[in-house]
Amino acid sequence: MNIIKKFWEYEYLKQATIFISFSIIAFVLFAFYPITETHFLIELLSIFINASIFLIFVLTPTFKKTLFLLIIGVSSLVVAVLDFFHAVYFPGGGIRNDIILSLNYWMLARAVQSFGYLIATMQKEVQVNKKMYLNTIIIFLIAIPVLIFAGRFIPQGVFYVEGSGTTFLKYLLEVLFAVFFLIFALKERKVPELFFAGIFMALSEANFVYYKSILSKLVLTGHIFKITGAISMLFFASKYYIVLPLKEVIELETKYKSESRSIKNLFNEVMHRWDKVAELRNAIIALEDEENIYEKIKEFYRKKDDTIGIAIFRSGNLCYKNDPKYPDSLEKYDTDKFDSVIVNNNTTFFFDKSSPYLNIYKQLSLFISLVLENISEKKKLTELNAKLEEADQYRIEFIRGFSHELKTPLNVMSGYLQILMRGAYGKLSTQVEEIIKEIYKANLRAVETVNNLLDLSRLESHNVLPKAEKLNALQFLNETLASVEELSKQKGLEFIIEVDTDLIIPSDPKFLKMIVTNLASNAVKNTEKGFVKVSLKVNDLDFLKLIVSDSGIGIPEEKITEIFKPFVKGESQEGHGLGLSLVEKYVKALDGTISVKSEVGKGTVFEVTIPIFPHIDTTNIKKRNQIDFLVIEPDEGNRNFLKHLLRDYKVEVASNAREGIIKALEMVPKVVTVDYGLSTITGDLYIEKLREFPELTNTKFLLYTGKTLNRIFLSDIPVVEKIGINVEEFKEVLNALKDSDILFLYGGEFEATKEKLIKAIKNEHPSKGVFARNIKEFQFVNLSILFDLVYLTKSTDVKESNLIDEILKIRSQFDKEFKILGG
Repeated sequence: MNIIKKFWEYEYLKQATIFISFSIIAFVLFAFYPITETHFLIELLSIFINASIFLIFVLTPTFKKTLFLLIIGVSSLVVAVLDFFHAVYFPGGGIRNDIILSLNYWMLARAVQSFGYLIATMQKEVQVNKKMYLNTIIIFLIAIPVLIFAGRFIPQGVFYVEGSGTTFLKYLLEVLFAVFFLIFALKERKVPELFFAGIFMALSEANFVYYKSILSKLVLTGHIFKITGAISMLFFASKYYIVLPLKEVIELETKYKSESRSIKNLFNEVMHRWDKVAELRNAIIALEDEENIYEKIKEFYRKKDDTIGIAIFRSGNLCYKNDPKYPDSLEKYDTDKFDSVIVNNNTTFFFDKSSPYLNIYKQLSLFISLVLENISEKKKLTELNAKLEEADQYRIEFIRGFSHELKTPLNVMSGYLQILMRGAYGKLSTQVEEIIKEIYKANLRAVETVNNLLDLSRLESHNVLPKAEKLNALQFLNETLASVEELSKQKGLEFIIEVDTDLIIPSDPKFLKMIVTNLASNAVKNTEKGFVKVSLKVNDLDFLKLIVSDSGIGIPEEKITEIFKPFVKGESQEGHGLGLSLVEKYVKALDGTISVKSEVGKGTVFEVTIPIFPHIDTTNIKKRNQIDFLVIEPDEGNRNFLKHLLRDYKVEVASNAREGIIKALEMVPKVVTVDYGLSTITGDLYIEKLREFPELTNTKFLLYTGKTLNRIFLSDIPVVEKIGINVEEFKEVLNALKDSDILFLYGGEFEATKEKLIKAIKNEHPSKGVFARNIKEFQFVNLSILFDLVYLTKSTDVKESNLIDEILKIRSQFDKEFKILGG
């Protein structure tokens, strides 16, 4: 009953209908032809189906392969081969007519197939390993030639007797084969395709039990049932090992694509939220007020769906929440539903735990905590710094005021002491004279200390900026050290000045004088015998080196780090109280360094190194867009004026020599204006060094200075003094230089024909502009040296003629092109 019930289930009914319909249609199609004509075609179809079953079962992935599949697969291959030989020898439709051999191969094929099905169904759940797989294949491959060979040697009359038909043995074997197939069908009844494969194979064998002649319709019916059974097995193979796996792959692919889309959408959403968080972080960093930061935070969390559910409490009071359902009291926030983050000690953030993006916003709150803490610390530092600056300014003002107040009575005292020493009130006794001399020396030291205090206050308040000038080194040292040298002679010391006689150095004379004087005087004060030596050298305009050495008492090693502090001096030393502190500050103002080497009882060496032309690592220079003008000017007022004057162009400014070099190499300006008095080098020497850079070959340089030089050129560099110039005309000249225009200077007598001459110049140089000026009225004649080409007119006016001759002389000297118009 169970079999009947299963049979009439939908799947069984459907497949039964298909296979029975196929059998009927096949029978109808082939019934009109003798079996001898259709047999070979039918067998070829059977061979093809069995070979297909073999390929599907044997090539099944290893993880799905069982002994069931392997046996049916390889037995199907053996059956296909034996059926081929059966068809070849079948009478009438075969290639060779031999009914005995044909039946022999038929019986061998049915035996292999039925026995294979029986063994397979007994071993259905046995998994095949690699060794078993190979062994089974080998056994069946060996069986094929053995069976082919055996078919030829089965004695005649075993299965068929000429004239009487099939034998009883064949009858019994066909029944046995049918039973094997029925057992297979019953055991595989849960799988419709296998069930019908066994049933139709059994029906096929039943038809071959009763036929007497090969021309019987039972032979045709048996072959059709055999093919139907094979097709049913092929259906099973195709369904479970091709169609269903393919369907699984498609379903997995669809599922993967769906999950991939979900992951991609989630990733995009997470990245979008991170981007928004990054924007907020950048916005918060730019803010310096705590309240503004909280306003930004409120604005950011305004839309709960776009961020996360949040409530913010400050000092225990609700500051903000983006969901009206959230409690207003701090104590009512359930830790099972909300995650809290304490920010800056007085602020608590509550986040909705149900959000999948919780960690993003928790990390943001930690960042906010750091920013708020930083702002708080910054405020404290700012307040502390303001107090320190106020205290420092008070100290500077106090020192300055105190020094000024002290300087007047000291000067008065010095005057009276000098009067007394000259004997204006009568001859002094030897004892009184010695006392007055000691008082006078103490007064001089006090005046020196007061002057040093005033200098120190000026340096610390940045009221003094260094401006380099060209100094004759020997002359400068002789004049600066005259009084110090006199003091050394009084002490019997050898005073040595070591410098090249023709050395010219660029430096600020006041700053350098303070450094040299203090170091030399300290050396003399602390040397009782031996020498004091002052050496000054310049290394190719890269740096200036000052060395002051002595054979004095020396400085203990533990005191060396202290000597540059104000009012600190070594034991048994004169000086080193304020002077060295001043020296260090003057050296730093010149961007220099000072070092000291000393050995007690042998002497001290101070070495000062001051950079002249800054050293720049050009490999780190990053090229930027070219600019029209670069203004190198230490004075802020003059920098701003020139920047405003040239506001219509691409202009950059630099406040010092180092910045000027970097910007010049980065942006390669067309025109550079340089102040004469830079901190460590004069403008003309600075320009000469800039010209050595190949990038600046085509750049035009000029000196724009407030210092009265009484010269229109330094070397071949034109000088423009700031006082009394026509700034608008200066702007026009700079513009003409920027555009590489042709300069046309004409005399007064050519005023009427100047337009004609300008037109002629333009015709000769159509791509160039022409900057025309009356030579007598032109304030910047010396700038003509910067123009690539100058046109001039001959003039009968003496003054004009002299100016023209001067220009021609200058341009000829520097190999600059010029042309004469008008004869």
